[in-house]
Amino acid sequence: MAAALALFVAGAASPAWAGSGSNPVLPRPTTVTDARVEALARVGNRVYLGGRFAYAGPHTGSGVGLDQLGHRDPRFPTLHGAVNAVVADGAGGFFVGGWFPAEPPHVIPEDRRHLVHVLADGRIDRRFGEPLDAPVTALALGNGRLYVATAARWRRGDVTHEVLSFDLARGTIDPTFSVSLNAPLRMTPTGIPSPTLSRDRCPELDYWRTRRESGVVALVASPRHLYVGGDFERVNGVARADLVAVDPATGAVDEGFAPRVGQSAEPYPRLDSDTDVRALALAGSRLLVGGRFRTVGGVARRGLVALDPDSGALDARFAPRPHPDVEAIVPGNGVLYVAQPTYGLPAEPELVALDPGTGARIPGFEAPPDIFPHRVAAAGERLFVTHNFDTGRGAIVALDARTGRRERRVLVRTNRPVEALAASGDRLFAGGRFDSAGGAYRTSVAALDARTGRLDRRFVVSGARFVKGFATAGGRLFATGSFTTPAQKGRRATREGVVALDPVTGRRLRGFDAPSIYAGSAIAARGRTLYVADLSTREILALDAHTGARRAAFRSPVGDPHLPIADTPDAPVPLVMEVARGRVYVGVAAGRRGARQRGVLALDPRTGRMVSGFRAPRLDPEHATSATRALAYGSGRLYASGEFAARGAASATLALDPVTGRPDPRFRSLPFSTSALALVDSTLVAASPGGAGRLITVAARTGRGGIAASRYVGRVCALLATPTRLYAAGDLWSWEGRPWSNLAALPLYPAPPM
Repeated sequence: MAAALALFVAGAASPAWAGSGSNPVLPRPTTVTDARVEALARVGNRVYLGGRFAYAGPHTGSGVGLDQLGHRDPRFPTLHGAVNAVVADGAGGFFVGGWFPAEPPHVIPEDRRHLVHVLADGRIDRRFGEPLDAPVTALALGNGRLYVATAARWRRGDVTHEVLSFDLARGTIDPTFSVSLNAPLRMTPTGIPSPTLSRDRCPELDYWRTRRESGVVALVASPRHLYVGGDFERVNGVARADLVAVDPATGAVDEGFAPRVGQSAEPYPRLDSDTDVRALALAGSRLLVGGRFRTVGGVARRGLVALDPDSGALDARFAPRPHPDVEAIVPGNGVLYVAQPTYGLPAEPELVALDPGTGARIPGFEAPPDIFPHRVAAAGERLFVTHNFDTGRGAIVALDARTGRRERRVLVRTNRPVEALAASGDRLFAGGRFDSAGGAYRTSVAALDARTGRLDRRFVVSGARFVKGFATAGGRLFATGSFTTPAQKGRRATREGVVALDPVTGRRLRGFDAPSIYAGSAIAARGRTLYVADLSTREILALDAHTGARRAAFRSPVGDPHLPIADTPDAPVPLVMEVARGRVYVGVAAGRRGARQRGVLALDPRTGRMVSGFRAPRLDPEHATSATRALAYGSGRLYASGEFAARGAASATLALDPVTGRPDPRFRSLPFSTSALALVDSTLVAASPGGAGRLITVAARTGRGGIAASRYVGRVCALLATPTRLYAAGDLWSWEGRPWSNLAALPLYPAPPM
C-alpha cells in the first residue's frame, strides 16, 4: 500500500481520518485561484486545474509584506482571515487589524485575535495586545497610542461599535478611554452557501448576499482630537451622524465640533440615510473628509470637503470640483491624492492630485484610466494603489507620484480584493479578503508541480474561456469547454468544444482538429480513442486522440430505449464518464420523463451500443433534476453517486457491479449524493453535499467507516489523489475554519495495510 489518508487507524475495519476534533487535517500551502475549479487531471509530475478562474497563485494568507518592487517578504507571518486596516508603526513594522479566526495551528495567539503588531523583522510582537471579541475595522496612530475601532456587537437589541485606545509602551487597553457608537443595522440576509440541485454535474451554490454593516471605517488623530468617521448615529449617547471628534485621552465627545455631514440646514434628522464618511486626513490646519455625502453643514458639498479641525466649520477656500464618492485621501509632498470611484462617469479620473490649499487639480498628473483605486499609499517618489477588478480579483500597482504614470515593474496580483495598504520606509503591507498574492494571470487552465503544489509558470493556455472536463491519453491533455481560435483573414473567431494541449507548455497541439460541439464535463480516454459528450445532441462521440477525427463506427445516442434520444428536452444529458473493464460508463441527468431513466449506462467502446444486461439503478422520478454526478472505478467496483430510486433513498453513493450494474449488497451505501469521488488505495473518499460539508472516508469494499473528516465551506467539484496529496477543488471559501480559495491539497501519509 503506497499511501493512505492521513491519520488512518492501522488494522481497523474501516478507515478513520481524524479531521474533526483536536487534530484536523489542514491543507498544505499550495496554489489557489480566484474562482471555481471544476476539473482536475494529472500527467506525470503535473496536476492540471480547469474551471472558470482567471488567477492562480500561492496561498499567502490575507496579509503580505512587500518591498517596493512588489517582491514578497517571506518573513512576514501568514494571517488567516481578513485584514481590514493596517498602519505603519514608524519603526519598519505594522499594526494589522481585521478578522482572524481561532484555528490551529495558532499563528496569532488566542489572546491577541483581530489585532497584531508585526515587527520589522516579520515576527509578531507577543507583548502587544489584549483579547478583542469583535473584528477590527479601522486603526490610527498618534499621541503615543494606537486607536482601534471594532465591528458591531449586539447588546440589548442595539448595534454597538467601540473605539479603543492601546498604550504603545505597554500594549494594553487604556481603561480610562471610552467611545461607544450606535449605528443603524444595514444588512441583507446572510449565511453559509446553500446548494441548489440542477442538471449539472456540479451544481452552483446559491450564496446569500452578505451584509454591509455600518460602523467606523476611518480614524485620524491629532494632539487635540481623535476624529472618527463612518456610518453611525450616536456617540457616547450624543447625536452625531457619520463624523465626530472626541478627546484623544478620554474619548469624551467634543460637542463644539458639529459639521452635520449629510444633513440639511434645518435641525431635522438625517436627510440622506445612505451617507457615510470613508476617508479622513489632516493636512496643515485642515481636516479633510471624504465619503458618500452631498451636504456638509447644510451647504451643498459632494464627496470631499475641508473643515476647521476645532469647530468643524466648512472651509470655503477649499473648493475642488464636485467629486463622486471618495474612498481614500493621502497627503503627499505638497499634494493631496484622492481616490474616487466614478462609476463609469465620462471624463472623470479615478485618481486625482489636488492642491491642498484650494482643491484645484494639479496639472501634469494623469493616472492610467484603467486603474480603479480603493486604497493609496505614498512612499517617496512612488504611489502604490490597490486596484480591485469587477471579477473579484485585486492588484497593487505603482505609479510615479509626480506624473501618475504606471511603473510596469511593480504589479502584485491577488485572488480577491485588497482592502488595506500602508507604507513604512521601503516596505509595504497589503491586506484584504484575499488569501493569495503574487500569483499569475491564468484563464481557466493552470498546471501545478505535483510534488510541491506550486504553479508551473511554463504552462500557459491561451484562448480558454472556461473548462469543464479533462482526460489524458498518450502523454496528452484533452480539455472540454469553450475556447477561441485566432481570427483569420475574412473569418470570425470560432469556438471549439474539445482541444488537445501540450502537457508541458499548454500550447494547442497541431493536427488535432475535433468537430465543434457543445461539450460538457463528460470526457474520458482509452488508448487512442477519446470519448466526449455532445450536449446539444445528447450523443457520445468517439474521436481519434491524435487527429480529433470522429470514428464513424461509433454511434451512441444516450438514453433509455423507451425515452426520446434526439434533440428534445426530454433526452437525458450525459454528465460524467469513466472507462474501465473494456466499457465506457456514462452517468446521466434525467430528462423530463425520467421515471424510467437509468442513472448509469454501459457502452461498447467500439460501437457505442449499450451493453445488454447492464441494469444500473434508475434515477429518482420525484426530482426533475435527478442525475448521476460522479463516477469512479476501483477495487473491482464502479462507484456512482447521484439521486437514485434505490433502497428507498433519493440521494446515495453506491457501489455497482461493473458487469451487471446492480448495487453490491455488501457495500453500505452513503446516504448522500456528491459531485466528487476518489479512491485512495482501499479507501473511498466522498465530498458531502451542502454549503458546509465534509470529506467522508469509507472502506471501499464494505462502505463502513463513514468518518467525517476535514470540514469546508462551499462545494467540492473534483477530487484527485496523487502519491503524496489529495487535491480537492471546487467553489471553496474555507477549510477547517481557515479561509481557502477553490483548491486544497491535503496530505497523504504512508500507513500499514488495513
